[in-house]
Amino acid sequence: MAFQLNLLFIQVAAAAALIALVPAVAVGQSGETSSGSGVVIGAHGEVLTNAHVVPNCAQITVRPSSGEMATATLVARDEKNDLAVIRTRPSVTSIATFRDGAPVRAGDGIVALGYPLSGLLATTVNLTVGNVSALAGLGDDSRYLQISAPVQPGNSGGPLLDTSGHLVGIVSSKLNAALIARSTGDIPQNVNFAIKAEVARTFLDSHSIPYQTARSEHALSPADVGDAARPFTVEINCSGSQALADDRTATPGKERAVFYEQDANNPSSGRRYSGFATWRIEMVSSGPGHLPEPAVRAEIKIPERGMTIIWELRRNTDRALPATHTVQVIFKLPPDFPGGAILNVPGVLMKQTEQARGTPLAGLAVKVNKDFFLVGLSAVAPDARRNTELLRDREWFDIPIVYGNGDHAILAMEKGPSGDRLFAEAFGSWSQ
Repeated sequence: MAFQLNLLFIQVAAAAALIALVPAVAVGQSGETSSGSGVVIGAHGEVLTNAHVVPNCAQITVRPSSGEMATATLVARDEKNDLAVIRTRPSVTSIATFRDGAPVRAGDGIVALGYPLSGLLATTVNLTVGNVSALAGLGDDSRYLQISAPVQPGNSGGPLLDTSGHLVGIVSSKLNAALIARSTGDIPQNVNFAIKAEVARTFLDSHSIPYQTARSEHALSPADVGDAARPFTVEINCSGSQALADDRTATPGKERAVFYEQDANNPSSGRRYSGFATWRIEMVSSGPGHLPEPAVRAEIKIPERGMTIIWELRRNTDRALPATHTVQVIFKLPPDFPGGAILNVPGVLMKQTEQARGTPLAGLAVKVNKDFFLVGLSAVAPDARRNTELLRDREWFDIPIVYGNGDHAILAMEKGPSGDRLFAEAFGSWSQ
């Protein structure tokens, strides 16, 4: 049993580490406004940025270094390559130039500009320097450059420039160092990614959006590159995004749920989907001769994925099963579910906040059928006491998921006030 539990813990940690990148986009305190960066590439106010910077925005505004904010409209979008073009009034005096001729090499110096951590850092353009670390992203994805220049939330969509001040990439994402550290014990250093300029140019060509090119023949200091690039580096704000609005708890009984999914088409950036969990108590019977007992059930919906997950915690009354409680996880998937099926649910983790490190519940997970998974929680006394404490005291659940096609996802859900009340009621009824 100990070997099986250790194997389960390893599986859980490995699954959690796979969703290891976060988009560099900042979210306002209201939960309704996100901000990122962009680079002016057209004489008519065309601004190139990441698709994830402008997700279903009710309003897009652009603020250049001059501080004169203006509205913008979405012109083109490519979700697969995480690129978008918006258009604002042509009030800027400088336009970025793409590098032409010789491609960048690993070791080349680069400069990244943008507006990170909006509302916290300076309102002026932030500049960092580094090198090209590799000519591919995660899994040798040839669309990306790996860079060592530090980037933060809000740098997404900003320009990555060579030492001539020419555009060689669009800053896109950074490795989630905290999540990797939790799984490996080591903190990755400055592992960041940018979409290659060649990919961006192909995107612009496909939409007949003109841009400028030039050969990089004169090396400038980072300060000089910054002086040249500040006028065409802009801050982008997206307000009224439906995806962000979905993060808020809608009605009593509905608490937050978040679905993190590995993106096979874009390994350098996982996808985040908002949803909600509806908590309730169900009276269930374990069989003849047993009175109905309360079970805590959550119905989790992830609207953008068309998924419904039923999660249920019961006290175990079957003496043949060496478990104090069982956790049932049942999936209802759309017919066109891209993962094919659910291959495995390695276990359940508990944590205090959405971003905190999860602690696995001691137990053993089994697959009952293609959509139904069961986790038996260990009846060994120390394990049982710790499991009970975690279930009663921690506010968030993490459920790692392995798809039939090999991709991974994590479902995170919050107890919230309604879940807290029901867990207290159930454990009181179970006299624990």
